[in-house]
Amino acid sequence: MNLPVRIALATAVVGAVTLTNLDLAAAASPAAAPTKSVQTKSTRTKSAVDLGTITRFTPTVPNPTTATRAQLDAAAPAAKGRSLFTDSSVGGPISREEVITRAKTWTDDAVPYSQVSYLTQYGHKYRTDCSGFVSMAWNLATSSANNWGETTPTLTEFTSSIGKEDLKPGDILLNPAAGNDGHVVIFNGWKDAAHTQYDAFEEAGGSTGRAVHRTVDYPYFGRSGFSPRRYDKIVDNSSANAMSPLVNVGDINGNGVSDLLARRKSDGHALVYWGKGDGGYTNPTDLGAGWDQYDAITGIGDINKNGVSDLLVRRKSDGHALIYWGKGDGGYTNPTDLGAGWDAYDVITGVGDINGNGVPDLMVRRKSDGHALVYWGKGDGGYTNPTDLGAGWDNYDAITGIGDINKNGVSDLLVRRKSDGHALVYWGKGDGSYTNPTDLGAGWDQYDAITGVGDINDNGVPDLMVRRKSDGHALVYWGKGDGSYTNPTDLGAGWDNYS
Repeated sequence: MNLPVRIALATAVVGAVTLTNLDLAAAASPAAAPTKSVQTKSTRTKSAVDLGTITRFTPTVPNPTTATRAQLDAAAPAAKGRSLFTDSSVGGPISREEVITRAKTWTDDAVPYSQVSYLTQYGHKYRTDCSGFVSMAWNLATSSANNWGETTPTLTEFTSSIGKEDLKPGDILLNPAAGNDGHVVIFNGWKDAAHTQYDAFEEAGGSTGRAVHRTVDYPYFGRSGFSPRRYDKIVDNSSANAMSPLVNVGDINGNGVSDLLARRKSDGHALVYWGKGDGGYTNPTDLGAGWDQYDAITGIGDINKNGVSDLLVRRKSDGHALIYWGKGDGGYTNPTDLGAGWDAYDVITGVGDINGNGVPDLMVRRKSDGHALVYWGKGDGGYTNPTDLGAGWDNYDAITGIGDINKNGVSDLLVRRKSDGHALVYWGKGDGSYTNPTDLGAGWDQYDAITGVGDINDNGVPDLMVRRKSDGHALVYWGKGDGSYTNPTDLGAGWDNYS
């Protein structure tokens, strides 16, 4: 089972962040004498992204963080000839995962707050106040004409009002008021079941004076004027499974060991690494091109009871699900079309047999409400209508079937919580449901792929593969049989060639 967590931002060693301070009164007039620069060096733990430098600029309006569109348009001629950034991704659709990843680069380095300084990052300049922070996280266009970022009033032009219960990571709580009453915060998930507190990213002024990642009382520490809004071009994550770069396909060549399918970024070819039984894989076999027409690929086990594991894919062009039937010689038959409607889901993952009928089942997550549903395998290659397991599954950005790792005879499920990067295991009970999850602890957000790979070292317990974001290494956690894993073994670099 396979988890694509699509968080694809370049990493690099970071240097000291420099800040040039300028008081607002001096900056308000282009003719004002510049204030002497003061450089400060952050003592916070550095992020893995090169934050570049923070630089003073001369605003075109008296207060660039709360200017209206009319004020910006009126002041824009003074900046004529200074072009907008034209990178193809600027101002375009952006995933929730990328928004949060971009936001973390500032909070990880505690970027200092300023209404009249910008930071150069990703080849662009962003004002280092609350609305400049959101402009950076959403990858909005910036230039001297808008003082290197949108304002709290103008963010309403890029967003739509939503309900409190509709909030998802990457949405905002916005107070568009003028002056210092205006503020904006990026939402990253609820911290409690009553939805009274949430996990937030913000560039905070006042005594805080820096970018922070913290818990906030809804809507914003008792202050009025805040309401939830959504960027009009934000897109739901492709999910931890829908675009998995590493896919456990079960034993498809009949040697008794699970195999691994990966799709190469450069040409869309699918390759199969054959499990050897000693914890390693042979060199891969190329299954050919055309696999980039699918935006979901997941191993589903043997659902037609011919003794060989099968593969489910989803076609991007029409949302149809198709099943490739394993033949037992390492190949597949031509696929069978299960029909349309599968683009209603942002997670699709095989979870093994969790209701005890001897046939593997399939879990999906519905985009519209975050509900998880299970399609029950019938044994003839089809599934029953799904059972709804309820809401709350959109709290996770990774969901993967991991097999039976506590040896009770029922497959288990691993998830990763978005708000803090903790991994949790739901234990299969055998009746089609799970126990409350066990928390495996933090640190799992260092991986951009997490997938159960079956028992590849032949100790009778399924194992788990991850891919480290920082260097593209694949690592395997070995199942011990008591519901836990050993420390991982590093399989080396190059696994970031797959998407």
